[in-house]
Order: sequence, then structure tokens, then C-alpha cells
Amino acid sequence: SNLQMSLVVLLSIGLAVLSWRYVERPFRSRTRITARPLFAGAVTAMAVLVVIGGMIAVTQGWPGRFPPQVQMIAAVSAATDPRSIECKSFLSGEGRTEPCIYGAPAAPRTAVWGDSHANALIPGIAAAAERHGEAVAFLGADSCRPVFDVYDGRVANTECRDYNDAVRAWLQARPEITHVIVVSRWATLAHGKTGILGPNEGYEPPAISDRPGRVVDIDTAERLAERHVRQTIDILRQIGKTVVLVYPVPEIGYDVPSTLARLVLFGEEPGSFTRPLALHRERQRFIAGVLDELGDDRIIRVHPETRLCNEQDCMVYAGGQPLYHDDDHLSLAGAAWLAPLFDPVFAAVAEAGPVRPSRSAAARP
Repeated sequence: SNLQMSLVVLLSIGLAVLSWRYVERPFRSRTRITARPLFAGAVTAMAVLVVIGGMIAVTQGWPGRFPPQVQMIAAVSAATDPRSIECKSFLSGEGRTEPCIYGAPAAPRTAVWGDSHANALIPGIAAAAERHGEAVAFLGADSCRPVFDVYDGRVANTECRDYNDAVRAWLQARPEITHVIVVSRWATLAHGKTGILGPNEGYEPPAISDRPGRVVDIDTAERLAERHVRQTIDILRQIGKTVVLVYPVPEIGYDVPSTLARLVLFGEEPGSFTRPLALHRERQRFIAGVLDELGDDRIIRVHPETRLCNEQDCMVYAGGQPLYHDDDHLSLAGAAWLAPLFDPVFAAVAEAGPVRPSRSAAARP
């Protein structure tokens, strides 16, 4: 608040005066402190600081200085899927030629395709798949929106388009993959980061363009997004896939773990920190409209807000755990919280059964 900021300024001025009067002035006086005790004191102080620094390093930041609930928030928020680095970008020429398989020990009939939001959600999707005896192939690549035939105007390379072309070829060659779960930070596709949500959101141009390295205005980005999202879903359906559209996870705009930790330190309940549902819906209004207009033929829709929001607010803390590990990516706890949304998807996959190969395909070696 303004009052708190004013008090901090006054306190800093007072401390500055005291340190000048009782530290700086005596220190500068040659008559009060001679060279030998000065250097002896400096060496002692340095030794003490080295010992303290070593203790902090050994204890990984001296977490014991915080209450147990803050330590838990930090631990849960820092936990990541141990396979996340290994399994991203399997078609990028970085060593992997086949995707990681999550879920039950079975041949996958479902693939998950998307950006870092897919990477955050895959543990929850995998848990739902395993409950139904199903497996999923993970086709995630950070910062690459799952949209065919477009570029990322924020960078001057074609990596994301090339990656998505490879995904298309991989899916087309595998008729046994009957369902494709598409996950993305959809709002950034046409609107980038607008800064309306909070200080951690920042500002960034749209993530879609008709050529690499060319930043387009929002009107152009909206036209590109509408056309190419529809085209992408049509392509997936044309090659025989049922598309599971995962609508946007609410973006928070504040770093959730540090915000929750501050609340606890000030004696407040972490569950009291929520974000308005209306703000989420306004942020996602355009892209949600695009997804809504894709029709219902071979499309299953999953709405994260039905688990994360009530009629007014969207939560970031549930079951004693933070649901995000930053301002927009789900934590492992958040992915687990959304996992039940995918039970109907995998029930449908299991009920449909495997794809029967055609007679000509069965004849091939």
C-alpha cells in the first residue's frame, strides 16, 4: 500500500543516516581505527561470511528458516516430471526418434501434442490413461503452438513449423493413434502477453505469423489463428483422428509459489489467493470462440476451468498444495487435479478398441 511504501522509504532514510553516522564516519577516521585491527577485523569478517555461505550452500538455502508450510509450497512447486527434459521435442534431431510413452504398459492409441502447457499436463493425462489401461505418446515441444503451416514471428527460425510438420507426418503414418489430445497456451497465439493479468505476465507479441521473425499486429494474428487452427483440426480429422481439444488453463499473472509463500509468512491462508473467472474468460474470449466454432464432428472438448474455477473465481491452491509452479504452468499437483477430466476420454478410447488394419495393410510384412 502507499502507507507501507512510505514507511519503507522513511525507514531506509533513517538507516542510511545511522549507518553514515556510526559506521561510515568512524571507519573513515584514521585516528580511531589503525590498519592492523582494520585488516584483522576484515579477515575475520570474511571468514565468518565464508562459513555462513558454506552452510547455506550445504543446506540448499537454509530452508529451515521458513515455516513448514512454506517449505512444502517450495518443494511441491519445484517438483517436475522427471522425464520432462528427456521427452520434449523427440523429432527435433536432439537424439530421440520416437516419442516417450506414458501411462499403462500398452501400445498407445492416443497422442498428446502441444507446447509447454502440454508438458506440464502430461503427468495428469498419463494418470488418467493408466486408470483405463491405456498409454499415450507425448509429442510436446516448448513454445511451439500445435498449429500447422504457421511460423513463430518472435523468432527468426522455422523450428516450430518444421517440428509440427514432422508431427503431422508421424501421426499420418500411424493409424493406430486414434485420438490426439491438443494442449496449448492458446491465448498467446493471437494476443501474446498483454500484461492485463499481473506483473509476471509481462508483454510479448503474438506467437503466430506468416513468416519467421515477422511480428504481426493483433488483427492479423487473429485472422491467421482462426484460419490455421481450423485447418489444423480439419487435417487431424481427415487423417482419421478424433481431436481432444483442451481449452486454456487459467493464466494467473503472478508467480504462484512466491505469492502463496508470502501469504503464509504474513499469517494468511494461501487458499485465499484466487483470480477472477471473468478476467480468465476475457483473456481467452477470442481463442475460446475459435475453438467453439470448430463443430462437434470427431471433437471432444475438455475445459480445465470446470475443475479450477467456481462461478466467480479460479483457484491456485487446493488440497494443501499449489496448483501452479509459476504464473501459468500447472505443477504436478495441478496436473493431478485436472486428471479426472480425462477419464471420459480414455474410457471412450478403451471402448472404441484398437483400429482394425485393412486387408491390404495386414498383408504387408
